[in-house]
Amino acid sequence: MKILILSSRFGMGHFAAAKTLADKIDKSIGDVEVCVEDVLEYAIDKQSCDYIYDSYFFVVNHSGRMVKYVSKLIENEEKDIKNPFEGIMLKVLEKLIEDRKPDIIISTYSYYARLASLYIDKTGSKVPLVTYITDVSTHKVWINPNTDLYMVASDTTKQELIRRGISADNIIISGIPVKEEFKDPAASIQEETKRLLIMGGGFGLVPKTVDFYEQINALPNVKTTVICARNKKIYEKLHGKFENIEVIGFSDKVHEYMKEADLLITKPGGLTVFEAIHSQLPMMVFNPILIQEVHNSIYIEKNNIGFIMYEKAEKSVNEIYNVINNDSLLHKIRTNMRAIQSQFDEEALARYINKHRTQEVLVEASF
Repeated sequence: MKILILSSRFGMGHFAAAKTLADKIDKSIGDVEVCVEDVLEYAIDKQSCDYIYDSYFFVVNHSGRMVKYVSKLIENEEKDIKNPFEGIMLKVLEKLIEDRKPDIIISTYSYYARLASLYIDKTGSKVPLVTYITDVSTHKVWINPNTDLYMVASDTTKQELIRRGISADNIIISGIPVKEEFKDPAASIQEETKRLLIMGGGFGLVPKTVDFYEQINALPNVKTTVICARNKKIYEKLHGKFENIEVIGFSDKVHEYMKEADLLITKPGGLTVFEAIHSQLPMMVFNPILIQEVHNSIYIEKNNIGFIMYEKAEKSVNEIYNVINNDSLLHKIRTNMRAIQSQFDEEALARYINKHRTQEVLVEASF
């Protein structure tokens, strides 16, 4: 059996979720060939693709208002925004599917789910399409007529899909896929020295003002780690400048830093939120700009697993200090996170794949 997972680096969480799914399928289901593909990377050379993604990073980092405006347009149900390159991208996807010959298509990126549905319409293909929604909220691009199964982050997402006309039988609450390492949180130990973790997703969108870090550095009995990821500029600005702040660039050991931390300060990307939930790490999130992150933040507050910093970072240091030193509050948040985890049906995809494989064997045996 061959499984094709479609994803994108327009938001690093989409691609990370895809890789996590591929690893899980590979380890838990025998005799399955899994391939993760970005339609854009398949279409053009690597240098051009990297340039497009680097440009996207620049826009996200410097023009948040424009990104917010575009995301609002996408979410607007009354406006159907057409991608001028859709015809070309659809042909690329056709070629990709011809090459890979998948038995199941999974998408962790909304636009590629749309393209896959258009491909099924155009070709009459019977290949099943599974859509993994990698945020708490959804929008119209996620919802497509040829989708067999929606894997969603929460009951909030499920109810939203039902309101949009999707049958509850086609929706499973699975959480957002995170690496297994995040699912083994460290035991909570109350220590005099608290550990604060600051990160901003794959793009390293952390506070830029030195004043914020000077205040954090001066907090008594607080040691801080800042993960800058791809943001080389902020890394060079902060590295080696503060006695109580460790500054690192890209790391594939984020799960270890989460296990050691008492509190996470971050942007509310879907993947990061669910990594924190599995790590049972209380969080405070920057006041969000992107629409999907607004919904993620509402989810955090509604479920009492963290707080939104409505003020600028440099004006929120006292609030951060009060939260990280409130052991009873942190314990309550961890309890709430465990309750959320208990709702996830993380074996649903494996059951679906095995069921589909059994059906294929029965069909072949009937000939």
